[in-house]
Amino acid sequence: MIGVKSNQAYHHCIGSCLVNKADYQRSNAAQRGPGRLEQRTYFCFKINPLALAPRWKDACFGTVIQVKQLRKRVDGSQPGTEVSYFLSNAEPTNLQEANDLFDAIRHH
Repeated sequence: MIGVKSNQAYHHCIGSCLVNKADYQRSNAAQRGPGRLEQRTYFCFKINPLALAPRWKDACFGTVIQVKQLRKRVDGSQPGTEVSYFLSNAEPTNLQEANDLFDAIRHH
């Protein structure tokens, strides 16, 4: 599994995956951190092999994972949202397999 940075050329693949409904998703309960509350929601999308640029065909990417993280400061300042993307060659076939990917992202 790899994290996708904003300067990398996976955006077309990710965009084409996200037009569909997520195959699996999970929202974690809000957790208290130092001075904030955080909640993460995970979305798992299958990758359409035709959406990949030719140079990525042999990488065997099977899944895009989107992580939306909502942070609320306890001091009352504006909440913030961060969205991250990860590519994996795993192709989960059930929610437990998707949860394993979500956990791997959270604990990396």
